Amino acid sequence: MIDVNNIRIDFIKQVGDLSNKKIEKLQKDLKDKFSAIDKLQYGGYIFINELKNLFLIVTNNQVTLEIRGVNVTYDKSFLYDILKKVFDILLLDEETEVLLSIVGLIKSVSSTFNKSLKFIENHSIDNIDSIYGVGYKFFMKEGKYIGELKIEPLVRDDKYFYIQYIMSSNRREYPVREILDDVEILLNKLKEDIYKDIVSKIIE
Repeated sequence: MIDVNNIRIDFIKQVGDLSNKKIEKLQKDLKDKFSAIDKLQYGGYIFINELKNLFLIVTNNQVTLEIRGVNVTYDKSFLYDILKKVFDILLLDEETEVLLSIVGLIKSVSSTFNKSLKFIENHSIDNIDSIYGVGYKFFMKEGKYIGELKIEPLVRDDKYFYIQYIMSSNRREYPVREILDDVEILLNKLKEDIYKDIVSKIIE
């Protein structure tokens, strides 16, 4: 079972100038959802909801929602309410490119580095003593999205495999609500072990 601990959705959009007036309006209209706001060093602003571990990042060229935590909760209606207000205040239409990242962990009963070396053992690769682990990358296509699934030992704790699922709209624009629906579908595919056969051959 994959424990999802990070979901990040980047809505690629030419936001334009972030005037004080726009930021003040965002802060006012989103005060029931975000308790704090900080200015980013590289430009833009981050709105923080500590209770839900939810972060809204607005820069000149994208709007990002990020959820962090242990076995995170994905509430697409709640997220759409936020995005609707943001896009309206910034005078953006809701057709946008998107880049999605879902990160999770799978617990192992023994060292994931040892398990990952099966690839080298199965292919009789010798004389590479410096290799102590192997990561896997699978190029994926899911409907209108393309991306990759990465599976590798977690460097800081060898009792876990690190899973990252990255999907892109491939420079095509889709409605925000449709994107959020698609994210839910992709997230459920991971949680429901659609890729269990791939993962199990690596981690077993």
